[in-house]
Amino acid sequence: MSPLFHANATMLMLGDLYTQLDLLVERSASATRYFSYVEEAGWLSGQPDNWDGPYGAALPTELPELLKRNRMHYRVRMSGPVSSQFLEQMGNFEELSPRPSPRQRERRLQHLRAHLTQVAMPVVDLYVSRSSDLLAELQTLLEPGSWHYLQVSDDAASPVSGSEPFVLVGDIPGGDQRVARIDMLLPVDPRIETRLRDIFSMKHIPDARFDSRGRENDRMPVPPAPLAPDLESTVAAASEDHARDPWKCE
Repeated sequence: MSPLFHANATMLMLGDLYTQLDLLVERSASATRYFSYVEEAGWLSGQPDNWDGPYGAALPTELPELLKRNRMHYRVRMSGPVSSQFLEQMGNFEELSPRPSPRQRERRLQHLRAHLTQVAMPVVDLYVSRSSDLLAELQTLLEPGSWHYLQVSDDAASPVSGSEPFVLVGDIPGGDQRVARIDMLLPVDPRIETRLRDIFSMKHIPDARFDSRGRENDRMPVPPAPLAPDLESTVAAASEDHARDPWKCE
């Protein structure tokens, strides 16, 4: 695994200019970089033949045997945007206050529909062996609710091998799944994480609950796709009610 796989905060000197990381890693047409949110992490029970892949799809034919042979029963499920595409769109979103007004909610929904529909949002499953030296570090680093910067490659010249951790990527529901090698896994710069948490929050949902710092009271996975049909009707139907009671979201 790449020496850049590290949880050390000193790596954050590379900061918010994530494109500079390309200078440290061999450029490859097969490399993809994501901001990945950890939805869930834990041990899987039963046989790998019965496990699901990204978006609930069946695992690729050859994968259950690899997982079984290497005792790779620990899975971290992540999702989030392709990093370069998110950075291009990030400036189009105003930061919402902990108690946004109905007008701000409607504007956020419009921005989600206009800008995030252009950003790929794959689901990424990371598998780790029981015997891996990296298991304890990954369990600590990849805590549910955390964001990370992830680079993976699926080129034939450097295939996944042995019991090293790897990822299974599902780009779209019902699409192909790709087994890929982990090149890099870093904490997200705090300034970028603030924007990720704001843009992927539930603040545009009228009955979402937040604490005094504007965070969701309950940890949630990445919210529904911006084009989910119920979101626009939910915001529109609640606007009149919130005009009478602007603190209803508490």
